[in-house]
Amino acid sequence: PNMTILNDDLANTIERDGYAVIRGLFSPEEVARMRADVEKHFSKRGVLHNLGRTQPNAAVEVEGLGWIYSLPGIVDVFRRALRTDDVMFTGHCDIHDSMLSGWHKDSGEHRGGYFKGDYFTADDCKVYKMAIYLDDHDGTGTGLTIRKASHRMKDLAAGEEVALDTRKGDAIIFDVRLTHVGQRPDFVERVMMAVNRKFIGRNSDKPDL
Repeated sequence: PNMTILNDDLANTIERDGYAVIRGLFSPEEVARMRADVEKHFSKRGVLHNLGRTQPNAAVEVEGLGWIYSLPGIVDVFRRALRTDDVMFTGHCDIHDSMLSGWHKDSGEHRGGYFKGDYFTADDCKVYKMAIYLDDHDGTGTGLTIRKASHRMKDLAAGEEVALDTRKGDAIIFDVRLTHVGQRPDFVERVMMAVNRKFIGRNSDKPDL
Protein backbone atom coordinates (compact mmCIF):
# COMPACT_ATOMS: atom_id res chain seq x y z
CA PRO A 1 0.00 0.00 0.00
CA ASN A 2 0.97 3.64 -0.51
CA MET A 3 2.12 4.63 2.99
CA THR A 4 2.03 8.35 2.12
CA ILE A 5 -1.70 8.08 1.41
CA LEU A 6 -2.37 5.85 4.42
CA ASN A 7 -0.73 8.35 6.81
CA ASP A 8 -2.00 11.55 5.19
CA ASP A 9 -2.72 14.46 7.57
CA LEU A 10 -5.60 15.64 5.36
CA ALA A 11 -7.40 12.34 5.82
CA ASN A 12 -6.73 12.44 9.57
CA THR A 13 -8.23 15.94 9.81
CA ILE A 14 -11.39 15.04 7.90
CA GLU A 15 -11.92 11.85 9.87
CA ARG A 16 -11.55 13.78 13.14
CA ASP A 17 -13.33 17.08 12.35
CA GLY A 18 -15.52 16.15 9.37
CA TYR A 19 -13.93 18.75 7.08
CA ALA A 20 -10.73 20.44 5.93
CA VAL A 21 -9.95 23.69 4.10
CA ILE A 22 -7.52 23.43 1.21
CA ARG A 23 -5.87 26.79 0.53
CA GLY A 24 -5.09 27.93 -3.01
CA LEU A 25 -6.23 24.76 -4.75
CA PHE A 26 -7.35 26.68 -7.85
CA SER A 27 -5.45 29.29 -9.85
CA PRO A 28 -6.95 32.73 -10.57
CA GLU A 29 -7.44 31.60 -14.18
CA GLU A 30 -9.37 28.50 -13.08
CA VAL A 31 -11.55 30.55 -10.73
CA ALA A 32 -12.31 33.01 -13.53
CA ARG A 33 -13.25 30.16 -15.88
CA MET A 34 -15.55 28.59 -13.26
CA ARG A 35 -17.23 31.93 -12.63
CA ALA A 36 -17.77 32.48 -16.35
CA ASP A 37 -19.30 29.00 -16.75
CA VAL A 38 -21.66 29.55 -13.79
CA GLU A 39 -22.70 33.04 -14.88
CA LYS A 40 -23.33 31.85 -18.42
CA HIS A 41 -25.61 29.09 -17.16
CA PHE A 42 -27.59 31.30 -14.78
CA SER A 43 -28.06 33.92 -17.49
CA LYS A 44 -30.27 31.41 -19.31
CA ARG A 45 -31.34 28.71 -16.86
CA GLY A 46 -31.55 27.82 -13.20
CA VAL A 47 -34.02 27.27 -10.37
CA LEU A 48 -35.20 29.99 -7.97
CA HIS A 49 -34.69 28.81 -4.39
CA ASN A 50 -34.37 30.60 -1.04
CA LEU A 51 -33.98 34.07 -2.63
CA GLY A 52 -31.14 32.89 -4.84
CA ARG A 53 -30.53 30.50 -7.69
CA THR A 54 -29.45 26.90 -7.83
CA GLN A 55 -28.96 24.20 -10.42
CA PRO A 56 -29.31 20.63 -9.19
CA ASN A 57 -27.63 17.83 -11.17
CA ALA A 58 -25.15 20.36 -12.51
CA ALA A 59 -22.79 17.65 -13.74
CA VAL A 60 -25.40 16.92 -16.41
CA GLU A 61 -27.31 20.20 -16.69
CA VAL A 62 -24.44 22.70 -16.91
CA GLU A 63 -22.51 22.59 -20.14
CA GLY A 64 -18.82 23.32 -19.90
CA LEU A 65 -18.19 22.21 -16.31
CA GLY A 66 -16.79 18.82 -17.27
CA TRP A 67 -13.21 20.09 -17.18
CA ILE A 68 -13.44 20.63 -13.42
CA TYR A 69 -14.11 17.05 -12.33
CA SER A 70 -10.85 15.67 -13.67
CA LEU A 71 -8.54 18.47 -12.53
CA PRO A 72 -5.40 16.82 -11.10
CA GLY A 73 -5.61 18.95 -7.94
CA ILE A 74 -9.16 17.79 -7.19
CA VAL A 75 -8.42 14.13 -7.91
CA ASP A 76 -5.33 14.26 -5.71
CA VAL A 77 -7.25 15.82 -2.79
CA PHE A 78 -9.90 13.10 -2.89
CA ARG A 79 -7.29 10.35 -3.15
CA ARG A 80 -5.53 11.77 -0.11
CA ALA A 81 -8.75 12.27 1.84
CA LEU A 82 -10.01 8.74 1.13
CA ARG A 83 -6.57 7.14 1.57
CA THR A 84 -6.80 5.37 -1.78
CA ASP A 85 -6.08 5.86 -5.47
CA ASP A 86 -9.40 4.16 -6.27
CA VAL A 87 -11.99 6.96 -6.01
CA MET A 88 -15.39 7.32 -7.67
CA PHE A 89 -17.35 10.45 -8.62
CA THR A 90 -21.00 9.88 -7.66
CA GLY A 91 -22.20 12.51 -10.14
CA HIS A 92 -23.79 14.64 -7.43
CA CYS A 93 -22.99 18.28 -8.14
CA ASP A 94 -24.95 21.51 -7.63
CA ILE A 95 -24.14 25.16 -8.28
CA HIS A 96 -25.58 28.02 -6.23
CA ASP A 97 -25.75 31.79 -6.50
CA SER A 98 -26.74 33.99 -3.52
CA MET A 99 -28.88 31.18 -2.09
CA LEU A 100 -29.77 31.22 1.62
CA SER A 101 -30.06 28.07 3.70
CA GLY A 102 -30.58 26.51 7.12
CA TRP A 103 -28.65 23.89 9.10
CA HIS A 104 -28.64 20.51 7.37
CA LYS A 105 -26.62 17.45 6.44
CA ASP A 106 -26.11 16.11 2.93
CA SER A 107 -26.63 12.49 3.97
CA GLY A 108 -30.33 12.56 3.14
CA GLU A 109 -31.98 12.49 6.57
CA HIS A 110 -34.93 14.54 5.27
CA ARG A 111 -35.48 11.73 2.76
CA GLY A 112 -34.96 8.87 5.16
CA GLY A 113 -31.16 8.73 4.91
CA TYR A 114 -28.94 7.60 2.05
CA PHE A 115 -27.15 4.97 4.15
CA LYS A 116 -28.29 1.92 6.09
CA GLY A 117 -27.64 1.05 9.71
CA ASP A 118 -25.95 3.27 12.31
CA TYR A 119 -23.86 5.15 9.77
CA PHE A 120 -22.88 7.92 12.18
CA THR A 121 -20.63 5.44 14.00
CA ALA A 122 -19.42 3.66 10.87
CA ASP A 123 -15.73 4.22 10.12
CA ASP A 124 -16.14 3.03 6.54
CA CYS A 125 -18.91 5.50 5.65
CA LYS A 126 -16.79 7.88 3.60
CA VAL A 127 -18.63 10.00 1.06
CA TYR A 128 -17.04 13.41 0.69
CA LYS A 129 -18.02 16.60 -1.10
CA MET A 130 -15.94 19.56 -2.20
CA ALA A 131 -17.27 23.12 -1.91
CA ILE A 132 -15.63 25.59 -4.27
CA TYR A 133 -16.17 29.27 -3.50
CA LEU A 134 -15.74 31.91 -6.20
CA ASP A 135 -15.85 34.85 -3.76
CA ASP A 136 -13.94 35.73 -0.59
CA HIS A 137 -15.62 34.94 2.74
CA ASP A 138 -14.20 36.40 5.94
CA GLY A 139 -15.49 33.92 8.50
CA THR A 140 -18.51 36.03 9.53
CA GLY A 141 -21.11 33.59 8.23
CA THR A 142 -21.41 34.62 4.58
CA GLY A 143 -19.71 31.43 3.40
CA LEU A 144 -19.86 27.94 4.89
CA THR A 145 -20.43 27.47 8.61
CA ILE A 146 -20.01 23.98 10.05
CA ARG A 147 -20.51 22.12 13.32
CA LYS A 148 -17.14 20.54 14.04
CA ALA A 149 -17.08 16.72 14.27
CA SER A 150 -20.87 16.60 13.72
CA HIS A 151 -20.40 13.92 11.04
CA ARG A 152 -20.53 11.55 13.99
CA MET A 153 -23.69 13.09 15.50
CA LYS A 154 -27.28 12.80 14.31
CA ASP A 155 -28.46 15.88 16.25
CA LEU A 156 -28.27 19.00 14.06
CA ALA A 157 -27.56 21.14 17.15
CA ALA A 158 -24.52 19.11 18.23
CA GLY A 159 -20.94 20.21 17.62
CA GLU A 160 -18.93 23.44 17.90
CA GLU A 161 -20.09 26.07 15.38
CA VAL A 162 -17.26 27.35 13.17
CA ALA A 163 -17.67 29.97 10.41
CA LEU A 164 -15.01 29.15 7.84
CA ASP A 165 -12.71 31.80 6.40
CA THR A 166 -12.11 31.11 2.70
CA ARG A 167 -10.72 33.02 -0.26
CA LYS A 168 -11.02 32.68 -4.03
CA GLY A 169 -9.13 29.58 -5.05
CA ASP A 170 -9.71 27.77 -1.73
CA ALA A 171 -11.82 24.63 -1.42
CA ILE A 172 -13.53 22.86 1.46
CA ILE A 173 -13.76 19.08 1.48
CA PHE A 174 -16.26 17.65 3.94
CA ASP A 175 -18.03 14.48 4.98
CA VAL A 176 -21.66 14.48 3.75
CA ARG A 177 -22.74 13.66 7.33
CA LEU A 178 -21.30 16.98 8.59
CA THR A 179 -23.89 19.51 9.78
CA HIS A 180 -23.44 22.76 7.88
CA VAL A 181 -25.17 25.89 6.63
CA GLY A 182 -24.54 28.55 4.03
CA GLN A 183 -25.52 32.18 4.51
CA ARG A 184 -28.53 32.32 6.81
CA PRO A 185 -31.49 34.63 6.21
CA ASP A 186 -32.13 37.69 8.37
CA PHE A 187 -35.64 38.59 9.60
CA VAL A 188 -36.72 40.31 6.39
CA GLU A 189 -35.37 37.48 4.27
CA ARG A 190 -37.20 34.90 6.41
CA VAL A 191 -40.44 36.76 5.79
CA MET A 192 -39.75 36.88 2.05
CA MET A 193 -39.00 33.16 2.00
CA ALA A 194 -42.24 32.41 3.86
CA VAL A 195 -44.19 34.45 1.31
CA ASN A 196 -42.47 32.58 -1.52
CA ARG A 197 -43.37 29.23 0.03
CA LYS A 198 -46.99 30.28 0.40
CA PHE A 199 -47.54 31.65 -3.09
CA ILE A 200 -44.91 29.86 -5.20
CA GLY A 201 -44.44 26.52 -3.50
CA ARG A 202 -42.89 24.74 -0.54
CA ASN A 203 -39.29 25.08 -1.76
CA SER A 204 -39.79 27.93 -4.24
CA ASP A 205 -38.26 25.61 -6.82
CA LYS A 206 -39.70 27.12 -9.99
CA PRO A 207 -37.68 27.15 -13.21
CA ASP A 208 -36.28 30.56 -14.04
CA LEU A 209 -36.68 30.59 -17.83
